[in-house]
Amino acid sequence: MTTGAASSEAQQHYTTFSGSSSPHRPAELSAVAALYGEFKALGAEVLSMSTDSRFVHKIWQAEELSKMVDGGVPFPMLSDAGGKDWKP
Repeated sequence: MTTGAASSEAQQHYTTFSGSSSPHRPAELSAVAALYGEFKALGAEVLSMSTDSRFVHKIWQAEELSKMVDGGVPFPMLSDAGGKDWKP
């Protein structure tokens, strides 16, 4: 996982995750999901992005993440399947 800060009027923080096939990603996403309410209370929006397709994300939510987090992760899982905008 990589973290950093981007400058703007409001401080923005970002975290990147490895692909869904990584053994660490489910634990990372479930940890962020557990703190989601706190992030929202601070005015933050949480998004995840990987080079996995949206179909992989949908299956992953249903088959694995929903078992770790009640109802699955509460934030959008974005796909850059072509790897054009996101580098792990």
